[in-house]
Amino acid sequence: MKSFKKFLIEQSPINPQYGFDPHTREESSLATDPVHRAASDIHDAWMERNPKADYNAHQHVPYHALSRDEQEKDIAHLRTVAELHDSIPVPTTHPITGERLTTQEDREAAHSHAVADEFGRRAHEEWRAGFEAKSGKGTPRMKSAIDENGDEISVNINVPWDQLHSQWKDENYQAGLAAHDAYRDHVTPT
Repeated sequence: MKSFKKFLIEQSPINPQYGFDPHTREESSLATDPVHRAASDIHDAWMERNPKADYNAHQHVPYHALSRDEQEKDIAHLRTVAELHDSIPVPTTHPITGERLTTQEDREAAHSHAVADEFGRRAHEEWRAGFEAKSGKGTPRMKSAIDENGDEISVNINVPWDQLHSQWKDENYQAGLAAHDAYRDHVTPT
């Protein structure tokens, strides 16, 4: 038997039976669906991290006004984080110091960190695979970043995770934290 959260995560964002009306795209139809509430939080967090510009203006709208494809991206983040939440054990020791984590709050924070970190790595490698399928293996994808002196530099983000600039690792990590928070807030049964 599937768990409640897996059942919810597997539902299609375009299935009216589970709270989404593809014809009216009414926010009210999304308001009671925990998957869409969580995906909406993920989208809101993305908008906070990514200032509106010409290239992303179509994404700077409320979740219910996004295209189905854009909504599916947020739900895909939710699916990934649900899998990671269940597969990554809750740590009992601090990942850096090795000290025993004595409170539930500390263990949950360490678990969120582990989930977000693995989410960031997976999201980056999945993006790279798609980018290279379209653009060719090894094709640079340049983005701006800030170096250790505070100067803006151009960095190639089409590199393996362990070579990725820390600013872009952090962007993926923050996306993972937002997805994990949304998952815990809306999808996991209390």
